[in-house]
Amino acid sequence: MPGIDIGVDFCGIHLSTPFLIASAPSTTRIGEIYKHAEQIAKNGWSGVVTKTVITKEKYDPELKPYLWTTPQFRIVAMQNAGPQLDIYSKSLIKELKRDTEAAHAAGIKVIVSIIGSTYGQWGEMANECEQAGADAIELNLSCPSYRPTMQSSMGGARVGGDPEEAGRAVEATVSGTNLPVIAKLTVHASDISAVATACQEAGCSAISAINTVRGLIGIDIQTEMPLSSDIEGRCHYSGLSGPLIKPIALGICANLALSVDVPISAIGGIVDWRDAVEFLLAGASNVQVGTGMMWYGLGLGTRLRSGLESYMAKKGYSSIQDFRGHALRYLVTAEKQDSRGHTVRYISTAAIPEVYPSDCHMELSREKCNMCRMCLIACRDASMDAIEEVNGNLRIDRSKCTICGLCMVVCKPGAITLKREA
Repeated sequence: MPGIDIGVDFCGIHLSTPFLIASAPSTTRIGEIYKHAEQIAKNGWSGVVTKTVITKEKYDPELKPYLWTTPQFRIVAMQNAGPQLDIYSKSLIKELKRDTEAAHAAGIKVIVSIIGSTYGQWGEMANECEQAGADAIELNLSCPSYRPTMQSSMGGARVGGDPEEAGRAVEATVSGTNLPVIAKLTVHASDISAVATACQEAGCSAISAINTVRGLIGIDIQTEMPLSSDIEGRCHYSGLSGPLIKPIALGICANLALSVDVPISAIGGIVDWRDAVEFLLAGASNVQVGTGMMWYGLGLGTRLRSGLESYMAKKGYSSIQDFRGHALRYLVTAEKQDSRGHTVRYISTAAIPEVYPSDCHMELSREKCNMCRMCLIACRDASMDAIEEVNGNLRIDRSKCTICGLCMVVCKPGAITLKREA
């Protein structure tokens, strides 16, 4: 739109839009990017993060299938045990060079995701990728897989959960390249702020977060078999993605925006432009989309772009910087010592004042109420029994109501709101 610029500067790289394709679809595998570069650019994506490259001569057996969901969670969540990763080799680097040339010709960036088997290999791989034309390096310190190859490497969640090891991986990579180094962190770290600060101190240019979250998508109660089973009936415990994990990712994005000074590339459950705006408001500099692109195709990028531009036009914003991080000012924060003894700011509930404003109350709109009585049942059976039915209408007894918010949670038509006295 005229007068609106959705480009962003991210750790020394200019992105035409804040939308990157995450390291997930086969579209981002090295050797495949050149085939799709023009369509990726045409649909509003500013770049891709490649499928992870790992330094191993042998790899674990393939899983078939490696993606699962359930009727309940379809287009809500997906479990992903992952395909085989790309094995680092001279021929792969040649393919990367072809990919970067095609990508740059189309106007998009290529960020290469890597894992080294030794600390020295992190730097070596990064240097080779730089020579092949990569724009940045993303360190996979977050893959939740328990597969033997991942567990024996110097990457994935095992390494990314330890601040010292994660910092060493960043330091080793930075020493081998002049490219920006992005540390991709895991939700399974016991103290993700400590990992992030360790990576920042080691010289990373940015943080990306989060990767998938370990779990089981479901169990078939007829066969009694977990749904995340391969053709041989072997169950796999692996990462969950999709909108189901968005609240976790959004909270981590905001916490990291408060605790580190480097920019953040947010990942987790982004499937429409509203999701992207929320992460930008929570302090992200850009967003990566993996599962959403796999579900809806490259055309999702066009919808993300048009939705963001329309939002900015309505709000009167001319650039993303005009509103980035605005939500952070409303968060109640405090300071704490992380596991490494560093002082970091974080989102807190302990600092909320104990005295709640006395002029607040829950208000029920008769016009919106459809008399489903879900609020009445929830309040009666799980809260304070403050909702009653009088002459065919529901009413809230303020003398009993503790303003817990349960009625708002269960009210589908949105007939109950928190109000202040006029």
